[in-house]
Amino acid sequence: MSFQKIDEYLKKFTLFTPPHNALKKLLIKIFHEQFGVIIKREDIKICGRDIFITTTPIVKNEVFLHKKDILEEIHTINKKIENII
Repeated sequence: MSFQKIDEYLKKFTLFTPPHNALKKLLIKIFHEQFGVIIKREDIKICGRDIFITTTPIVKNEVFLHKKDILEEIHTINKKIENII
């Protein structure tokens, strides 16, 4: 009987997604909508307060030009992020 209660309790934790996944999904969406570029989840790394994107130089230039707008959208989910590299 007690195992069923534990099982029900643990089921609610399976629905949680790591915070970086939500941020990566937002970045993928932003890049697709603003630049028409599809970036893989593996190309985005989050270390502390910085986001590292591994992509072509053309896309990196677009990121640099629109950095302020991208960071504003990111701050809706995570206000700690300070830089995109």
